[in-house]
Amino acid sequence: MTALFAAIICVLTMFITIPLPSMGYLNFSDFLVLLLSSFMPPQYLILAGGTGTFLADIFLGYGYYAPITFLAKSLEGLTAYYIQKKGGRPYLAYALGALSMLVVYALAEALMGSNAVLFIEAVIVNLPQALGCYVLALIFKRPFLKTMEKIYGHTR
Repeated sequence: MTALFAAIICVLTMFITIPLPSMGYLNFSDFLVLLLSSFMPPQYLILAGGTGTFLADIFLGYGYYAPITFLAKSLEGLTAYYIQKKGGRPYLAYALGALSMLVVYALAEALMGSNAVLFIEAVIVNLPQALGCYVLALIFKRPFLKTMEKIYGHTR
């Protein structure tokens, strides 16, 4: 199941993308990473979300960014997972998960460019993706979990 979701995330990231004028692209990987945080144990969540997006970056020619993406997506999923595990509502868990992804990318941009302005630019560039995927994850959470329960017999 983990490998299947890693492959789905990789394909979703690679084929449904919106190129940005700056380097990189917007995609919908966060949507599935957030959904999986409501279903998968953390070690599998890291493998599915982190590895799927890592591979997509490599296949799309952004190999230098793949480790950052792995960290960003893994942290996003783990943040959302643990907030839900502690009883937090999905809307809060998904929001803080998406925020953690945003911060990782912004810090990476600022550190690679040695420029604090790049931090702000990265937040602005990644904000539509974070917000869009947050909303999609909230909309599709219930049907996704019902489907997973039918297939696997449980949702955690």
